[in-house]
Amino acid sequence: GIFLAGAILMVLSLAVLCGWWADIGLLKSVIDGFPEMKPAGAGGFFLVGLAFVFSSYSHRTKRFRWLSIVSGGIIAAGGAAVLLAYVFQISIPIDAALIPNLGPGSTHSRVSPVSAVNFIFLGVSLILAKWRDLGHLSGVLTTFVVAAAYTSLLGHLYGANTFYGFSGINGMPLHTAFLFIAAGVALLGENREFPLVELLASDSLGGASARRLVPVVIILPTLIGWLRLTGEDRGVYDTGFGSAAAILVQMCLLLMVGLIFSARVHRSDMNRRQAEAELADKEMRYRELFD
Repeated sequence: GIFLAGAILMVLSLAVLCGWWADIGLLKSVIDGFPEMKPAGAGGFFLVGLAFVFSSYSHRTKRFRWLSIVSGGIIAAGGAAVLLAYVFQISIPIDAALIPNLGPGSTHSRVSPVSAVNFIFLGVSLILAKWRDLGHLSGVLTTFVVAAAYTSLLGHLYGANTFYGFSGINGMPLHTAFLFIAAGVALLGENREFPLVELLASDSLGGASARRLVPVVIILPTLIGWLRLTGEDRGVYDTGFGSAAAILVQMCLLLMVGLIFSARVHRSDMNRRQAEAELADKEMRYRELFD
C-alpha cells in the first residue's frame, strides 16, 4: 500500500543523495548524458515518502494525520519557491544547499519547472486527501502529476527534449519521472472516492474491463512508437514506411483488443438474458401452480 510506496521513495531518494555525496553518476542520472536528479528533488521525494508513511498511520492517531498534512504543505511550498525563483530570476537558499561546486544563482542547481509543479500538486493532493469532500480535487491533481511524468518519460524514450525540458532549463530526469508516477499511482490508490479509482477498483464488468484495457491502451502505442523510431534510426526503413506500419499495427492490435472485450461483454449480456428468461419462466410456472 501507501506505506510500501513511501518506504521505496525514501530509500531511492537517499540513494540519489548518496550519489551526489560520493559523486556516483549512475545514481544521479541513471544513464550517462541524461538530466540528473538534483539533491533538492531527492529531498522532495524523501518528504513525499515520509508523508506517505505518516498517512498510512493516520487512521490510528490524529498526530500522524497532521504530520502528513504538514509534510504536504512543506512539499508544496518548496515547489512554489522554485517556480518563483524561475519566474523572477532570483536565488533561493534551496538552490544550492546540497549541491557541491555550484553557485546559488545557477538554474542548473534547481529541479525542473515541471518537477516543481508536480511537487506542488503532490503536496496539495496530500493535504486535500484528508478531507472526503475534497477527494475528487486531490484525484485530479494527482492524475495530472502522473500524466506529466509519463509525458516526460515519453520524451526520454523518443529523444524529444521538449517533452521533459526546455531550452536553457534543465529537464525532468528519467528516474524522477518514474518516482512521480509511482507516487501518483500510490496516492490515487488510497483515494477510493475518485471516480477513476472507483471504476478501476470495482468488481463489476466495467471495472474488470477497465483494468485490462487501460494498460493495453497506454503500453502498446508507447512500445510500437519506440520500435518504429528505433527502426528508422538504424536505417531499416524510411519515415513513410515506419509511420504507415506503426499505424497499421496499432489499428490491428486495438481492433483485436476491442473485439475481445466486446465478445466478453456480449457473452456476459447473453448469460444475463438467459438467467432473466429462466427466472421469468420459473415465476410463470409458480403462478400457474399457485392458480
